[in-house]
Amino acid sequence: MVKGKSTDKMRKGYFTYSLRENRSENDLNNFSKPCIELTLCERVPCNKFIFPARDDAMKIGVISDTHLNKFSPLLQRIADTYFKDVEMVFHAGDIVDLAVLDVFLPKKVEAVAGNMDPATVINVLPAKKVITVKGFKIGLIHGWGNARDLETRLRKEFTDIDCLVYGHSHTPANHVSAGVLFFNPGSPTDSHFAPRSTVGVLEVTDAITGTIIDVEGWEQ
Repeated sequence: MVKGKSTDKMRKGYFTYSLRENRSENDLNNFSKPCIELTLCERVPCNKFIFPARDDAMKIGVISDTHLNKFSPLLQRIADTYFKDVEMVFHAGDIVDLAVLDVFLPKKVEAVAGNMDPATVINVLPAKKVITVKGFKIGLIHGWGNARDLETRLRKEFTDIDCLVYGHSHTPANHVSAGVLFFNPGSPTDSHFAPRSTVGVLEVTDAITGTIIDVEGWEQ
């Protein structure tokens, strides 16, 4: 869970995360406003979390493992559609050509190098970094090696973070473990090994939540 005291409202089918500010039972039951839906990883014993949308939410587009060496109409569509309302974009590595990141400009882009990136990327981007958003520390890294214990190894690369954004496995992940939100947007361009083509969006208010988004229309 993220920072703050957890609430007592936990019931089957819903996951209540902790917030920095304490909310009353009336707040938790107020679903009259437009709601956002959070789909979590299978290892969390629930499916959906619903909470009233916040006007002050900061949205961050998250993408990884694009493996592109030239402009792609798909990336343009992701920027224009799925990332239309985001304030910044995170790329978690395996970019291949830095020029493909230009599609997200003029939004601020934070990126790291991946294990499949060439020297032209590795010599420019760090292997990992920490970005602070609304007081929350978000670790950004790609990953390496076997996907089985990937999150355990990556967590050791950071101290005192609230969210860990990573890639490498091409498999989306969106769950909380030991107080940290682990978020992998998957890959929007892998039509062979990924379970589906995906990107993600993080929303930061007095908590961090994530949404995995299915992307249609990728043709290699």
